Amino acid sequence: MLHYLHRQGPGATLLTLALHGGRDHRDRAAELIAQGAPADDAQLAAYLTHVEERTLVGDWSSGQLQRMAGLTRHPPVRDHLLRLLEHPAVPREVKITVVGLLRGCSPDTHDRGVALLTGWMAEDQPVSVRCAAAGCLARFGASHHTRAAAALHALATDTTRGTNDRQRAAQALAQLGVEGRSLAADALFTRAAEPGRDPFDRLSAMRQLAGLGGDQRARAAEVAQALATTPAIPSRVRVQAATILADLGGEYRSRAADLLRALATDPAIEKSEQALALATAAAVSPELRAAATALQNQATD
Repeated sequence: MLHYLHRQGPGATLLTLALHGGRDHRDRAAELIAQGAPADDAQLAAYLTHVEERTLVGDWSSGQLQRMAGLTRHPPVRDHLLRLLEHPAVPREVKITVVGLLRGCSPDTHDRGVALLTGWMAEDQPVSVRCAAAGCLARFGASHHTRAAAALHALATDTTRGTNDRQRAAQALAQLGVEGRSLAADALFTRAAEPGRDPFDRLSAMRQLAGLGGDQRARAAEVAQALATTPAIPSRVRVQAATILADLGGEYRSRAADLLRALATDPAIEKSEQALALATAAAVSPELRAAATALQNQATD
């Protein structure tokens, strides 16, 4: 369809019919225009009207608006985005996306965007908004990048906040280049390696650390082994930690298999967790599959 519309050029009848059809047809037409289908002024106006309607009723979120990135060269699109930015019914998360789309369009939108993002990073805002605003602000240049990274690092290391909030901040921080990734890794490792912290929180931080890959795999492996071999840790956490160790691949797989075999024969571990441990070990060492199946049958009897 996109190829056909490119051949037809702006004003194609098929696109006009779709833009004035039912909601599904309008959605499809909007998708095609966002993908680069040529549109004349009337078609672009109909498209923008549809985008505004879908956004104001909450049907479209940041993901759909992000597709407009290739259209901001058109003045009507920029004007439309500016109206959304000022509309009280548009959620803050969506406005943050709009600020990102308008970044670099003009000095006025640049300064206005920085001011809005700074306000949305304030302590009275939800963590989800603060993280999104900081991530967007970082794209505005060096000094803003530094300020955004500092704000996210403060959130990621704030011990008064819950696991989800700190993980969200660490995830956003890790997306801010090499330095941000390093800061996020340090925050996650500190959380994961702290002996007195809730084991499930440590497991969650370790899993996120492992997801950063690269040099962080060794640090994640260190925590995974500590969790898996500590008797005072809940059995579910110990088994999951060993499983994550196996997922790191390479030399860690054989180390994880040994840990999982030990957990599978530990009388202090629940039968269901023993079965899971042996099943995971069998995925690493195929010779254990028969034993894993037998133990799984016992656990379900």
